[in-house]
Amino acid sequence: MNGSAKRARVSHGAVNLNVRGQRFEVLPELILGKPETLLAQLLCDIGTDASKPIFVDANARRFEHILDWYRYGRMFVEEGPRLEAVLHDAMFFLLPDTVVINGRARTTGSAHVGEMTADTAKGISKSYVDGVVGDWPDFDALFADVVHGVRGKVTELVRRSSVKSPCSVSDEISVVPVDLASLDAALQNRCCEQVISVHRQRAFVHKLREAGFRVHDFAALNFGSSG
Repeated sequence: MNGSAKRARVSHGAVNLNVRGQRFEVLPELILGKPETLLAQLLCDIGTDASKPIFVDANARRFEHILDWYRYGRMFVEEGPRLEAVLHDAMFFLLPDTVVINGRARTTGSAHVGEMTADTAKGISKSYVDGVVGDWPDFDALFADVVHGVRGKVTELVRRSSVKSPCSVSDEISVVPVDLASLDAALQNRCCEQVISVHRQRAFVHKLREAGFRVHDFAALNFGSSG
């Protein structure tokens, strides 16, 4: 049905909404002024015959807040669980992703879905790293030895700081990197023997970052693994 046909079904006077047994009368123009919303779509599809109430399956005690948004472009809701419920109602009625409540812009339930997705992605990433590490018998020992080796490298740099030397831009005067080339040969060999896949490489770098080391990318650790 095209837009003109839908508009032809809209009669003058108030429209009667039956929200789980409680009746609400509103002007159709108020609702139809927000055509993207669920109520506007209902009015267009069903019509606005006042003698035939439109059933709306929603919480009647909170429905006035939804109507306030149509009237004033904002809502006034007591802070707490009721406010959270109204935000989910706003998502159900296809209100914008952001609505003004008590003078503040609030995100509706549709935005919360995005936040849950982000949290889910973080959980999946953590499961991936934990799974790789859990299947790596000597990870803890190797990780501890690498950190110990870096600490030894830093101690050496501190000792050399009192020796006069020309100043130049180099790795040694930048943020101390986690550089396998600076570790002893035996530890380098252990790293190359154990980090046999890109998955172990990623997990190792992730754990280094968690420990506070600045490792910008996987290539910063040249384990020699191929993937």
